[in-house]
Amino acid sequence: MNIEFYALPIALHSVPSGKTLTRCSLKQSIAHNLHLILTSTFNSLSSDDQFGCRIWDADFDNISNQNKQKEEIIHSIQQVIARYERRLTQTRVELRLQQEEAEPRQAGTRVKKKLSIVITAHIQLTNEPIVYRDHFFVSPLSYDL
Repeated sequence: MNIEFYALPIALHSVPSGKTLTRCSLKQSIAHNLHLILTSTFNSLSSDDQFGCRIWDADFDNISNQNKQKEEIIHSIQQVIARYERRLTQTRVELRLQQEEAEPRQAGTRVKKKLSIVITAHIQLTNEPIVYRDHFFVSPLSYDL
């Protein structure tokens, strides 16, 4: 089965000139959609305020119960994927939060929190396993050493 999908970002300026849009495979299309879900905030899509991810609503700086917050974010991601990426089944989300040093801008060290996400699932159409990995830097923190 060879189904082609449009790759993101879509170059809409190519349409009036008759150019063909870039295509991608089913796995790439799913990965593009998962990335779009994870990088969107709720209410960022005017036609559907439920599209997006809870990651960007969370404040990771001063958390008394980080494990509870991680579980809530994982649950939220699973719900959004179930709603907006129906090509997947048996979805499992892993989330890891760690501090990582960033390149210093001035004197001192810049530390950011790195959020690593691994989504494992099966493609419903082919029952093929898929693993999607992504990471984001959230809640910047700077301090001098």
